[in-house]
Amino acid sequence: MSDATIAAATGIPVNFVRAIRVVESGGSPSAVRFEPHLFWRKHLRLPDGSTGPQIRDGLTPAQLAQVPYTPGNTDWRAAHGLAPCRISRSASCSAAETNRAAFARAYSLDPANAVRATSWGAFQTLGQHLLALHPVPAAAVAAFDASPATVSEALLVQWLRSNPDARDAARRSDVFNFVCRYNGCAGRGCANVSGCDTYKRKFMTALNTGSGSGGSGAVGAVLLAAGAWGLWKWLSVAALALLAGCGATPYATETARCAANEEVIVQRTGTTAEQDELDMAAERARCDEALAALRDGGVQ
Repeated sequence: MSDATIAAATGIPVNFVRAIRVVESGGSPSAVRFEPHLFWRKHLRLPDGSTGPQIRDGLTPAQLAQVPYTPGNTDWRAAHGLAPCRISRSASCSAAETNRAAFARAYSLDPANAVRATSWGAFQTLGQHLLALHPVPAAAVAAFDASPATVSEALLVQWLRSNPDARDAARRSDVFNFVCRYNGCAGRGCANVSGCDTYKRKFMTALNTGSGSGGSGAVGAVLLAAGAWGLWKWLSVAALALLAGCGATPYATETARCAANEEVIVQRTGTTAEQDELDMAAERARCDEALAALRDGGVQ
């Protein structure tokens, strides 16, 4: 099944399919990430809202020895003398706690919940969708291992059909309301807007990079290079206009401008968190209005 076939089956833009693949796994169909906090929450039947620290502090030494878990939450890590990591929420940032070997340890204790607590394949779809396709845990894992690319694609279709709000957001090219549901970065109801900043930037860059040749690709390439070198502040509106002259569509150029402007706010120094929040909200409102105007005018 190609990206175009997935797009046709679900009604979402093909560049969304490509962006999910790039951001979630770098295109690796065999990618597997086990989430120990999800495993313990499910295995112990804890409330859905249980935080990482609550889960971790309730585990016994014997349980931690069997399926280790260290929360990524910054405050919890600081209180326990641990350095902050790239993940500032419940998920673990330890490869030893999230790799295939960690999954195997959890699987030996509780196969079904180990599968449910794992993100599978190129699109990193959580395991309840794998079990929807193959209800027996051993058969589910065997099917994935036998054909990870095919199962990855089936999982994305299954996920999109099970999440109509996300699917509809993708259909109207609403990046935030798609990624907050796909990644879970904004919590229930997509309420924590700032929680999605990093994932949204990666997704928007992937959208532009993978949207084709010519100017759209150029926009994405410049955004990637600027991000790598911390040079977002040099991506002015004038510079993006020059990229538009290389052949990028107005929609792609405006999307790139949105990403660049938001990154300037995230990376700047000397301003208060309150001012950053106000400016980010204003930029998002400007961006949403600009993209809506382009869509209403039939420009993509």
